[in-house]
Amino acid sequence: GPAALLNKLLHYEIILCAKLNILYVKSNTLQKNLQKKVTMAIEILHKNENPVPGPSNSKTAGKGYKTTRLRFLTALLEATGYTVYTYAHLEPNSPSAANNIKRMLLADDMKVSKAKSIVENLGYKLDIILKHKPETGNEENKTELNYVLPASLEKNKQAKRDKKNLQFLVDFMQENYLTQRQLAKDLGVSAGGVQAWLDADDIRISWLYKIHEIYDTVLQFKIIDRNEE
Repeated sequence: GPAALLNKLLHYEIILCAKLNILYVKSNTLQKNLQKKVTMAIEILHKNENPVPGPSNSKTAGKGYKTTRLRFLTALLEATGYTVYTYAHLEPNSPSAANNIKRMLLADDMKVSKAKSIVENLGYKLDIILKHKPETGNEENKTELNYVLPASLEKNKQAKRDKKNLQFLVDFMQENYLTQRQLAKDLGVSAGGVQAWLDADDIRISWLYKIHEIYDTVLQFKIIDRNEE
């Protein structure tokens, strides 16, 4: 009768309310979990400084790398507004470009060819100057080399000319009658090591600083705007 029908409807209403309550609880739980995941994702993005293509306007670009030998490079990155992450987009064929450059900056050393490549990718040219300091005229204060070679000694003919990266080093050796053997002896390496540098037309910048210290030279990394050459 009507009473039985009413009881049945009340039974279904109770079941429906229970199910709606379960769905409401699940919905709130999902919403909280989603909000938590979004918050975590935002924190990770800020923490890792997620890179975006193009130069950064941040004044802290390149911050955190205490470079001495590669100061010319971090200064250029800062001046152009690039970080190692945004620069990595200029080397699309090298997936680990950012990590490699970070490692080099932390070590404060890299090969000349790599430094020139980075500078060129930024739209500039790197010219390295290695020469003796100008004489002051005061003989007592003039720095002498730790050896003396006769003026008649022929210039080093083993070094190849027209090098892309190390022509400045070849010129320095020839202008100072400096042989590969003597350079190797002063640096504490084998003559084959110097020959390998010249053959590969490349050398680590840290070795240039050693040459600079031993011979008391001028060592300058000059950034040139290619549009103003």
